[in-house]
Amino acid sequence: MARLGPPHWRSWPSAAALTDPAWGGDRVVALRTAERVKCNYEALGLELAAAGVTVTCAPVLDLPQPDAHDVIGDRAFGSAVESVVALGRACLEGLQLAGIAGVIKHIPGHGRARATPRVCPASTQRPAHWRSTARLSRPCQTRPWR
Repeated sequence: MARLGPPHWRSWPSAAALTDPAWGGDRVVALRTAERVKCNYEALGLELAAAGVTVTCAPVLDLPQPDAHDVIGDRAFGSAVESVVALGRACLEGLQLAGIAGVIKHIPGHGRARATPRVCPASTQRPAHWRSTARLSRPCQTRPWR
């Protein structure tokens, strides 16, 4: 979620836009896609550093699921585990080149949420699968955070 934007801040492409085939890449992890992500986040990091910021909450490593709420939206690098791992690493490397510490997001499994926490903020109102870790035992849900 981009909290800083125009008119005082540049508008940066989303993670989904950086992996879009229209940018000349494809959904398979390719060097050009990882390099594009790394360069984008280095440039974003340089802008943050110029403003005195040293930490940013990026990248989003959640894996969106087709039967879930679109709470992750265009912040995801995709739904393929290895692609998200490689592009998340590229993001962190780009930020590091700019002297910015990246904080990976979110809680593993957030991409499978059936509702957004903004809709049901009280923990007692959240769907039961949010309170269960059983579904997180699948490696595809936790791999990006390793």
